[in-house]
Amino acid sequence: MATLNDTDGFTLHGWMVTELHLDGADLLTFALVHQFAQSGAGIYKGNTQYLAAWTGWTEKTCRTHLTHLVELGLIEQVRGRDNNTPFCYYKLAADFYEKHPVKITGSPGKNFPDHQVKSSK
Repeated sequence: MATLNDTDGFTLHGWMVTELHLDGADLLTFALVHQFAQSGAGIYKGNTQYLAAWTGWTEKTCRTHLTHLVELGLIEQVRGRDNNTPFCYYKLAADFYEKHPVKITGSPGKNFPDHQVKSSK
């Protein structure tokens, strides 16, 4: 079982709900992958054990939600071999920002939506 550090964390953005219409398990799974995708590496190399540590789900359930996000076209799974050792990681779909134009500002690693409060008056 993966261990979480007290300083580990990820961000849920409002646009993940309003623009992507994600909720529940898909929302948590996407937010975690998205957080890592915003890092310098641009990918989520965490395994299903790490996702399970965050959510309390089984690894099989984690794989189910990752697969669903791939099917939705939000993330891509990359498989390969490095020195004859198989690997699998996830990244945002290549055309993610084209298909889902959210207002993003900042530099890589600090991409947060533009927060503009609209008056209800």
